[in-house]
Amino acid sequence: MQLGHIDITMQVLEQILLKSQPELKDFLAEKMKNYGYVVDSQDGYLKCEYSGGCPALLISHLDTYDRVIPTKIEIQDNIIKGFDSVGNRSILGGDDRCGVYIILKLLERGLRPQVLYTEDEEIGCIGANEFVNSEDSYSTVEFCIQIDRGINGNPDNYVDYGVSTASFNDTIEQFGFSWMRGTSSDVRHIAPHLNVPGINVCAGYEDEHSEDEYIDLYVVESTFAKLYNFLQQTN
Repeated sequence: MQLGHIDITMQVLEQILLKSQPELKDFLAEKMKNYGYVVDSQDGYLKCEYSGGCPALLISHLDTYDRVIPTKIEIQDNIIKGFDSVGNRSILGGDDRCGVYIILKLLERGLRPQVLYTEDEEIGCIGANEFVNSEDSYSTVEFCIQIDRGINGNPDNYVDYGVSTASFNDTIEQFGFSWMRGTSSDVRHIAPHLNVPGINVCAGYEDEHSEDEYIDLYVVESTFAKLYNFLQQTN
């Protein structure tokens, strides 16, 4: 697979990686409005709804582990790494800025899924639970896809946390995803609240929660392509 075939724009990804959670939330609120979404910014989440859009709800979280943001990023051989102000390796925040980026690229390509950006996933899915406890909802959602899995030895991996269905899993696997076991993330709370199946797919980062974290752009591109092909069928 050739990098660039799906138009990975490094400037956009760099912008996302270098913002704090509040900065990114404000940035995305304006971005989503420009894409035609009705945006509702609440404590813990940013709800983005598109009338007549795809019945998928895409989810990613805005915080990073320990709230660390790199001072600069470097790319070599399609691998992105983060560094602090004195040049030491730093937590990169690909978890889950990769998910944010993939969602924006799907919108850029003309798809209009429903979108939920959550806050403080890393400290207990706080934003997801704020959404659930508010009894907020979406008018048309048939399934949820969170984009927030590390590579974990399988760049095509997804997990379902017991909140999906055999039918939905069979469908998503037809587009190149393969099941793995996982623990928990936002979709485990959100999908049951909306009474729809939900999964979490690989976002393209690895060694998250550590200074060794990196992003593999080939995997980012691969996930983007699989989701694009799948969502086109439901758009």
